[in-house]
Amino acid sequence: MTITLELSPQAEARLKDLAAQAGTSLDAYVQELVERSAVGFGGGKTLSPAEFRRRLKELSEGLPPLPTLPADFSRADIYLSGRRRT
Repeated sequence: MTITLELSPQAEARLKDLAAQAGTSLDAYVQELVERSAVGFGGGKTLSPAEFRRRLKELSEGLPPLPTLPADFSRADIYLSGRRRT
């Protein structure tokens, strides 16, 4: 199926930037976005471990790092919700 889109110059520029960051062409990037929207993130197929890691990395880019848990953190600490660790 072929679809023609009329995009604003801002949307076109942003999509071109995102495609370049993903290391793909604009056409391939937009096609992937549309297919993810229609079928789901994995397209109904099983991802290889390498592809899964790549997608997780892509999702986490730009997020601040999470704090490290204490070495003695345990399951019981989850249930001490209102209390602070000492």
